[in-house]
Amino acid sequence: MSKSNTVSLPDASSLFARLLAEENLTVRTDRSLTTACFEPARRVLSLPAWQNLNENALLLFIAHEVGHALFTPADLFDQPRVKSLSATYGSPVVRTMINVVEDVRIERQIREKYRGLSGVFSRGYHALLDRSFFGFAPGSLTESGWNDKTLPDRINLYAKVGGLLRLSLSGA
Repeated sequence: MSKSNTVSLPDASSLFARLLAEENLTVRTDRSLTTACFEPARRVLSLPAWQNLNENALLLFIAHEVGHALFTPADLFDQPRVKSLSATYGSPVVRTMINVVEDVRIERQIREKYRGLSGVFSRGYHALLDRSFFGFAPGSLTESGWNDKTLPDRINLYAKVGGLLRLSLSGA
């Protein structure tokens, strides 16, 4: 293959994100990021510029953020019900819970839309676990450590890696 036909990983990542999103998103990398993020108003998907980023983790980040691009309303936190909940329970608490539930919802929806992504999510989360991305070393999460986590953290971990770690939300 000639050099002019070679697609670099950032170009391939951008193309993959745009194809999944079915729109011309802006895709960028940022060395200061600790995770991927999506800015709905600007339609910008930002990826962490980690050294030795596992390909499955990169594809997982892209698919997850494209899930937000496709399924998360841009005005999610400006909706009257969310504003009312924020006023009652405090904005940080409500934002945290909505973010966790929204992550679970959009990951399910993008895996339904693109059935081949299920393996990417599984392998990507496994790679992130190996990297201690979730704040604990592989194999070190004990039952007491699990029970010490906040409810939003437990829901988030259960939804993302519960099957890999054999986690349970019952009895906690």
